[in-house]
Amino acid sequence: MKPPYNAAKAPLWFEPSLLLSEAFYPWYERCEVMIEAMESVVSEGFFTRIEWMASELPVNQHRRICKLLEDSGCELSLWAPPEIDSPELSLSSLDKTVRSAAVESMRRLIGDALACGASAVCVRSGPDVEGIKRSSALQALEASLVALCEEAEQSPRLEILLEPLDRDAHKYMLVGGAKDAIALARRVRVASPRFSLCWDSGHMLLNHEDLLESLEFCWPVLSQIHISSPVLAPRHPWFGDTHMCVGEPGSVVGAGEVAAILQRTKQLQDDSDRTIAIAIEERNWPGKPGREFVRHAQELLTTAIARVAREERVDAC
Repeated sequence: MKPPYNAAKAPLWFEPSLLLSEAFYPWYERCEVMIEAMESVVSEGFFTRIEWMASELPVNQHRRICKLLEDSGCELSLWAPPEIDSPELSLSSLDKTVRSAAVESMRRLIGDALACGASAVCVRSGPDVEGIKRSSALQALEASLVALCEEAEQSPRLEILLEPLDRDAHKYMLVGGAKDAIALARRVRVASPRFSLCWDSGHMLLNHEDLLESLEFCWPVLSQIHISSPVLAPRHPWFGDTHMCVGEPGSVVGAGEVAAILQRTKQLQDDSDRTIAIAIEERNWPGKPGREFVRHAQELLTTAIARVAREERVDAC
């Protein structure tokens, strides 16, 4: 779909995306509440992609979601539930039974995606393993991802995404840093062009990577960006990927970083025919969840858009 237009009628270079499950976190497992929230957000016209973490979608709601997407032109990404990166249900497990169960679970979510018109299904790797087994676990994950991409080919446009997390800080996942993530993505894409990555600023920082360098490094296989703010002090009670409020005083990722990410994305987009989806990811918001979250995420993005435009005008003078 085409990017939306901002107040100045200038086309945006990215899809503003809303992480519905974070904004409405207390209710993310209540399908009726989430669909009503999605309808409300989409009707306002700013966010052109919705991201929803869902175990499964009721069959009687498929048509309702599909019609909403068709009527609005909005896109939908379905995120795998938290269980998919556990030892008991891991796409990278060395236990074939566990891995097969994880693939089958994701096939069901792909079925929901096909039925309701979603354009992406997003997953994560399983837990990290000891170094001697890491190569085998990555091969297992690669096989799982190829199988999911084959399943996605039932639709002319459904993609499979993987979000690299952090390996040594908080989540301890198999696929962490940008180097491993892009190497895996390139191997999977040999079998299927349906595969791409979701880059997350919080996990990149927890992996001790430079934000803009890792973003540029991952760009060739990227289709979504999450801007999140982690807690980097190991002794802090909220250490890790705890989805702190982006842009608030004391945030590791603030308004400047949001603008820098958008600006670098715009520079990279100039040499690409893809449109990247960008979402603000936060949960520990000082206000109430729901509409305040939505407004805050929109304000962060619109402020960053204006800042990028302002800096471009200064550079042009």
